[in-house]
Amino acid sequence: MAKIKNRTNGKGFIVLISSVDDLKIFGIQPSETTKSFLYPPEVSEQRRVQKFWPGKVSVVLESGSEDFCYLCPKDKTIAFRLPDKPELIEILKQTGPLVAPSANPEGQPPAKNIAEAEKYFGSAVDFYEDNGNLDSLPSTLVRIVGDKVEVLRAGAVKIH
Repeated sequence: MAKIKNRTNGKGFIVLISSVDDLKIFGIQPSETTKSFLYPPEVSEQRRVQKFWPGKVSVVLESGSEDFCYLCPKDKTIAFRLPDKPELIEILKQTGPLVAPSANPEGQPPAKNIAEAEKYFGSAVDFYEDNGNLDSLPSTLVRIVGDKVEVLRAGAVKIH
């Protein structure tokens, strides 16, 4: 995938999951503080990632397994997103977690439809799914540091 996207070595990928329980597959044992952000309640509403999950927020977590270093070559972290599309959740329940990069070579704008994606990748991609024109921002990328959420990339969800 990195080769098809002409991606810089060391740049990680976002992994789509069907539930928070999928983190166990990656050997991730969230700290108590991280759990309070990802799972229910005791953290104030505006700081809780769960408020945005499922949705367009990707959370960077430290991987607990060497088996997945290819997803996080620089720093042993992986970004996860729990999407809010029921049909995608059903696919993920059947396939397990999937790497989901944007549809563009590095440095190019993301494809907004199948025609643009095919122009970028042609037959190097196994299949294309037509969801019409996509005009949304990328997911907001965050990392949980201590008791705060640090925004690494602004995107579709505003987190203060």
